[in-house]
Amino acid sequence: MGYLRKLKKMKRRFFVLHMESNYGVARLEYYSSEKKWKFGCEPRRTIELKSCLNIESPEELELWLNDLIEVQRTYMEVDENARGRPVYEHLWQVVIDRHDLEYDRLLVGHYRVALSSRSLFLIKMNPLNDNDYFEFPLMSIRRCGHSKDHFFIELGRSSVIGAGEIYMATEGTIVAQNMHETVLSAMKSSKIREDGNPFPRPRSASTSENSNPVTTRRPIGIVAPQTVSSSVSSCGLSNSRERCDSLPTRPKT
Repeated sequence: MGYLRKLKKMKRRFFVLHMESNYGVARLEYYSSEKKWKFGCEPRRTIELKSCLNIESPEELELWLNDLIEVQRTYMEVDENARGRPVYEHLWQVVIDRHDLEYDRLLVGHYRVALSSRSLFLIKMNPLNDNDYFEFPLMSIRRCGHSKDHFFIELGRSSVIGAGEIYMATEGTIVAQNMHETVLSAMKSSKIREDGNPFPRPRSASTSENSNPVTTRRPIGIVAPQTVSSSVSSCGLSNSRERCDSLPTRPKT
């Protein structure tokens, strides 16, 4: 027993797994909370395991696994000695409805967004050819965000389809927010691994603010606000002096 989170609304529900016994068949029940279960309330829903798990032997399990791997290899190049690709840590179903990519591609329709520790993948549902699968290393993603039920990523020029933004509709606002937070966390972790240092490198003292051109981005208002640090950081206060120590103080008159 324990809490799980329903994907569509991201609400926590209390689940209880029952073994087959004289009291009933093997089943999974879920309640609004643990208190409801302890007080003997009726479950919100009961799922009989025999209705969703029909593999009855290890041999049948192996056959299913081999068939799934074979289907996967139809669309993805994999090592013949390996059993499939790395396991995705997160998977979402989206609809790509618009983009402004550098290279004009018909990147619209139903896709699955898969996330690993190093890359984000776009996998077209019911693909027609091998070009309906894209892999974007996390280092090639400049930023990500969400607005209502839409999630977006901005790609750099190093991506396989060039620079630009991709907007995708999700199942709801909670899902879009969850994608934003999860992908952003993976991007930060990837940055730390690549740099080997969790802290950003200080800018060169010879680089002035006026020497860099100002890039204006069209306001989209869908990136979550970030806390802006003060221009005077606490780490710089310990090394600052209000006046030169070598000057004598003015005598009082």
